[in-house]
Amino acid sequence: MSGKVVVGLTCPACGGQITLEEGDGLACCKFCGSFFALDAEEGVSKIMYRMEKTADDAKAAVRAWMKSGKTAKNLENLAKFTEVSAAYLPFWRLIARGKACVCGYTETRDSKGNTTRHPHEALVNREYVYSEIACEAGDLGVRSIQLPEGARAVSADTADLPAFPVTVSKDECRENGYAAIRRQAIKDGGGEMQSGNIGGLKFTYSSSFSKQRTLDKVTFSRAFCIPKGFSLIYYPFYIVRYDFQGRSYMATVDGITGRIVSGRAPGNTGRQSWFAGIGGAAAGTIAGAATASVSFFAGEDIKISIAIIIFAYVFAGILLVVTWKQFRDGGEVLTGYAKGRGISHGKQVSMVETMSADMFDYYG
Repeated sequence: MSGKVVVGLTCPACGGQITLEEGDGLACCKFCGSFFALDAEEGVSKIMYRMEKTADDAKAAVRAWMKSGKTAKNLENLAKFTEVSAAYLPFWRLIARGKACVCGYTETRDSKGNTTRHPHEALVNREYVYSEIACEAGDLGVRSIQLPEGARAVSADTADLPAFPVTVSKDECRENGYAAIRRQAIKDGGGEMQSGNIGGLKFTYSSSFSKQRTLDKVTFSRAFCIPKGFSLIYYPFYIVRYDFQGRSYMATVDGITGRIVSGRAPGNTGRQSWFAGIGGAAAGTIAGAATASVSFFAGEDIKISIAIIIFAYVFAGILLVVTWKQFRDGGEVLTGYAKGRGISHGKQVSMVETMSADMFDYYG
């Protein structure tokens, strides 16, 4: 390689080291194979990911989403699509190492009611990825992204593409990312402790079979964030709008995976009625049965009756709250970060993602 070599850049997709010549406009990461364009302005790299799905794929994904039990009956057949448009949304993406020290204790009680405190210390050292949308998303209900495996990067040229303009300050998003990663590192150290043992030291490891331990009290916590890469990502989506019974709704579809990221759909009125009728009747029956149980107890056994009544009334109250929420908010179903009042359905994309590679934690 001729010319002056620049060393020290990091890949915005995986955080790997990149070596390139001065003046190069396109870089390739030898670790993950991503291509991305370099923007010399203030050291921020730009990367755009290729749209993998078609408009028909997006409509098929929305129709499948409409079949969930919480949406209006037969919605997938009665809804009429009015618009399916492709769009590239910009996101600020930060790769950083989060380090945290968390001290605290758990509590156990013996059969006599005596409490014993067990002190614990956690030292967390992990890589995290933080992403935040860099434009005004309006009603799209998108806040962050998680790059799927196999996503293909292309040169970031938005001149002829339907890309939203960047309107959110990168400095503001960078500070938001630092704070979010520090919070997550502390949470991983104190709120989601997983135990393992390697060579006499206790380590955490990513496994659904690991024993989870949560601190009852955190007495000290301190976290740091060491940035490794910061980039502007243009990510593809499909915006699907449709009408149902005179009202307009929408859904945002991931242009790479075809997954529904966010959306609004009409709720199932039959489900609302079922909760209002059955839920209310069940709560009343439970409370009435508990009250009637007083006649079956006498003398010292009256304490048992009072305990049963209290438990039943609390349970009935919780049931009424759930029933009322389902009835009040069941008019719409909301997925992701869609705005409005409705019943939540589906998974929201977290703004902080933990990278399992190259990390070590100590728990003592």
